[in-house]
Amino acid sequence: MSILNNLPVAWEQPTKTGCLPQEPQENWDAPVNFDGMDTNNKQTNWRSGAPQLNNSVPTLSPTVNIPTLNATLLQPENQTPRIKARRTKRQQSHKLRKILKQVTSNKSARYCGLALERQMVAVKLSGTPGSHNCQAGFSGIQRCGSVWICPVCAPRIHQHRGIELERALVKNQELGGSAALMTLTMRHKYDSLRDDNGKQLTHLWDALSTAWAYILNGKTWQDIREKAGVLGMARFVEMTHGKEGWHIHIHAVVFFDSLTPKWDALQEFTDHCFTRWANKLVKMGLKAPIKDRGGFDFTWLSGTRHTDAALPKYLTKTGNGSSTAAEALDAMDKKELNKLNAYLNKRTRGLAAEATGWGGGKIARGTNRTPWAILTDFLTDADERDLFLWQEYEKAAYGRRFSTWSSRKRNVDDDDLWNLILDARGDTVSDQEIVDDEDADAEPIAFIEGTLWNHLNNLQSFNAGDLLTAAETSGIDGIRHYLSFFDVQMEEVRERLE
Repeated sequence: MSILNNLPVAWEQPTKTGCLPQEPQENWDAPVNFDGMDTNNKQTNWRSGAPQLNNSVPTLSPTVNIPTLNATLLQPENQTPRIKARRTKRQQSHKLRKILKQVTSNKSARYCGLALERQMVAVKLSGTPGSHNCQAGFSGIQRCGSVWICPVCAPRIHQHRGIELERALVKNQELGGSAALMTLTMRHKYDSLRDDNGKQLTHLWDALSTAWAYILNGKTWQDIREKAGVLGMARFVEMTHGKEGWHIHIHAVVFFDSLTPKWDALQEFTDHCFTRWANKLVKMGLKAPIKDRGGFDFTWLSGTRHTDAALPKYLTKTGNGSSTAAEALDAMDKKELNKLNAYLNKRTRGLAAEATGWGGGKIARGTNRTPWAILTDFLTDADERDLFLWQEYEKAAYGRRFSTWSSRKRNVDDDDLWNLILDARGDTVSDQEIVDDEDADAEPIAFIEGTLWNHLNNLQSFNAGDLLTAAETSGIDGIRHYLSFFDVQMEEVRERLE
């Protein structure tokens, strides 16, 4: 018997007004059968007109056999490796979301991907079906907007935040500045499966937030920051789980006002950050991190690691015999400076991806697993320990912020460097606005009645990611062909609304 038949009692949390079409009438904590329907909810045919998933806990119906599905519909021969990888990840994300709905206590996540009440679901397309630039999406569906737990919403949010960071880095470079990636970690060694009743990650996350705030406070912070030429910082949180428990750390992108580092002031800046970080962690009951053993890392945009004697590679790799950063810049001719600019542009995207996890999900090192890997392993092995870890992660992540930026400066000139960098990111939008605006400029090519859509999502074999691939490959004909294997008639997929 699947362990999903004996899930632990779910913890409750508040939900935002308007996230749900209405309060579900079923018991959220009722045992669910992974191989069929909710044991407290009798399955009915969607065409009977009876209330379906908008009024019950989302559950999965038995697998529909689709042996004759045209393979070229989902894996066309002309797709590039990059497009194939994107579609494969999208398919896996939608598959994971089905599992998430069986184990999550987040009500918004349980409704994510279902039709909004009394609305049609539109499949939207940008580009020509079959072309390499064709992309499909949906409108008329609910989106939970969770950057932490939703396998479908999170990649979209990560991508958007990565693009924001890339724009800021490019603007800083245009203004003559540079950037570095500062990583702060903490030491710990105990297993949440045995200790703290599943609250290890919550304790570590609280300590991380408190220690980071401690760095940014104090009488000397502003002076140290200004002497080092630091304009501002963007902070991102990342975590994995391994044999020693949860490993949570900070990636902070530090923006400097020049290409030439002020080495003495920079040393004081990094010492201040690490010392304040370590002292606050010790006060909160954790072991002091060791700076040169993974507790602290400072990586320039070029990829070299900061030491007292080292200069960034992007200033010394030209081979002109210069011994200092200033001499290297002065010796560069226009061609060399253009080459340097192209090199920095290439590195900018890499730094943005490293800091935000942008690029399709980062793979943890060694035996450590990301939360997504834990959920994937649970999908594969149904290991009760993975379920425990996921629920601990979900509870600890609730209400946390994925990214924070240094505040705008007030009462300054319009050409203030930091404010110009912040403006370069584009309009300030929330995580929810990012996912709700997905494919806003695409044109709808097919409409599906909401009750039918929810019925399809209740089938194990149905994958919304595959439906998008069918649309990108063959347009509305591909949509109808894919849905025909789920007993959907051609006339039930409309090309236009009346």
